[in-house]
Amino acid sequence: MILLKLSRKMISSNFYLLLGILLGVCISCYLDSTCRPYRDPKLKEETLDLQPVTRKRISQKIIHSNKPPTSSKEPEKLVRPHYISTELSIRDKLFVGVLTSEDKINTQAVYINKTVTHLVDKVKFFITVHNKMRHTFNLTGIVGFTDSRSRYRPFQMIKYVGDTFMQGYDYYFFMNDFNYLNVRELKQLVGKVSVSNDVYLGTLVDDGSYCNLDAGILISNSVLRALRANLDWCINNAVSDDSSENLGRCVYYSTKLECQASVKGRFLSSYKLKHFQLEKHLQPLSKRKEFNRAVVVYPILQAKDFHILNAYFSRVSWNLPLPLHLYCVLETFGKVAIGDS
Repeated sequence: MILLKLSRKMISSNFYLLLGILLGVCISCYLDSTCRPYRDPKLKEETLDLQPVTRKRISQKIIHSNKPPTSSKEPEKLVRPHYISTELSIRDKLFVGVLTSEDKINTQAVYINKTVTHLVDKVKFFITVHNKMRHTFNLTGIVGFTDSRSRYRPFQMIKYVGDTFMQGYDYYFFMNDFNYLNVRELKQLVGKVSVSNDVYLGTLVDDGSYCNLDAGILISNSVLRALRANLDWCINNAVSDDSSENLGRCVYYSTKLECQASVKGRFLSSYKLKHFQLEKHLQPLSKRKEFNRAVVVYPILQAKDFHILNAYFSRVSWNLPLPLHLYCVLETFGKVAIGDS
C-alpha cells in the first residue's frame, strides 16, 4: 500500500515530464518508418563521376612506374645544341684560315697542313674553283668559291667563317699559302691576350694604316662579328686590287681600328726573307732576334723550307741547342732531321 501511494504521488508530480517522453518516442518511431534522408541529386552525380577518375589515376600511376605510357600525341621535345660547348658558350682559342689556290692545294697547302693542323683547333683552306676540277685534292678542310675576282676573296672567307664558326673561337688568323706559321708562338700570344680586347693585329704596310695580309692577320671574335655585320658595305667599297687595303678599309669602317703592332705588349712579328735558298742562310738568320721571334716567315715557296723552319722553330720553342750547320734535310713522312755537323 505504501509503495502504491508513493508511485501515484511521483506520477502525479511528474505527469507532464513523462507525457513529453512518451510523445517523443512515438513521433521518432513514426518518422523512421515514413521518411528518407534528403540528398542533393547533383551531389550524387558528381560523386559517381569522381569514382572512375580516381581509379583511372591510380592505374595510370601504376603503368607509369612499370613502363612509359603510350600517347597518341608526341611530347614536345627540347631542342639542344649539338655540342655542350655551344650550350655553355665555351669557345676554342684559335681558328686558322689559309688563302690558297687549286694549283697549290696539293703542294703549299699540304706543307702548311703538316706543320700547323695538329697544333691548332681548326684549319680551313680557301680556294677558287672552276666548273670542272683540274685536280684531286689530298687533304680535307677545303672550302671552294666560284667567284674568281681576287679583290673579294678575303670577304668570301670572312662571310664563310662568320656564318659557320662565329660562335666557336676567340681568335681568327688569316694567312696565305706562302706563309710559314710559327704556330707555337701564335698560340702563346693569343693565350695571353684577353678575349675582351678588339684585336686587328699584324704587320703594318708601308705608308699605310692597315695590316699586310701577306704577313698574316689576327682578329678577335668581336672584330669578326663587326666585319660580318658590315660585309655588304665592305664588298661595295672594295675598290682596290690590294686585298690588304680592302680588308683594312672594312675593319676601319666596322670598328674604327687601324692595324695594331701589339696588344697588351704582345707582338705579332713577321720576317720577310730576301733569299730563297733557306738552308744556306739559316745559320746567319738564327742570330737575328727579329727572325727568332717571328710568328710568320714569308715568302716560302719550297716544301723543304717549310720543314726546315718547322724543325728550327720547334728547337727554339723547346730551348734545345741549335746545330752549327744544317747538313741533312730528310723529307720522310713529312719530318725533317736537323743534326750537328
